[in-house]
Amino acid sequence: MKSNVLRSQATTTARVLAPALLSAFSLFAAQVAQAQDAACMPVLKATEALLAQSAWHSVSQLDAETKVEAMKVGGKFYSNINNAWMAMPLDLDAASRKTVEQMRSGAIKLSNCKAAGDDTVDGVAVSKLEYHVEMQGAPAADAVLYVGKSDNLPYRQTGSEVTVTYKYKGVNAPAL
Repeated sequence: MKSNVLRSQATTTARVLAPALLSAFSLFAAQVAQAQDAACMPVLKATEALLAQSAWHSVSQLDAETKVEAMKVGGKFYSNINNAWMAMPLDLDAASRKTVEQMRSGAIKLSNCKAAGDDTVDGVAVSKLEYHVEMQGAPAADAVLYVGKSDNLPYRQTGSEVTVTYKYKGVNAPAL
């Protein structure tokens, strides 16, 4: 009985988290669509760097009360809702790669990529990149990506409705 309850909770969590996480990843990955534009190349490199990581932890702040955490450790994905970590039945890397493919086809359009200065995120020196993204079925959005100067990894991404922060060091699988 307990395993059925846990399975039901995991399925419900996946249904709740999947749109939020995929939206955040889509906003990030959307930048790849115009990768042939030299101004957008740092975004392509950041996307590739993120996908190559064996471990990362992201926190998406959707509004003042809604925070979604996701984690990748050793090819497995986890989510945290209501202070309860659980294994995710999704492969976020595969979902992100699929989104990138859609962007390369032009289904998602990126424009106005431009350098927006330097900053630091959690002590990491980053370059800021502003961009505009358009995709069918969603309102156009402006966003900013904060990319590590020394490693090309994304450390923060901001848009009008979400702020996502990423960390890569000291990321271990959560206790379930």
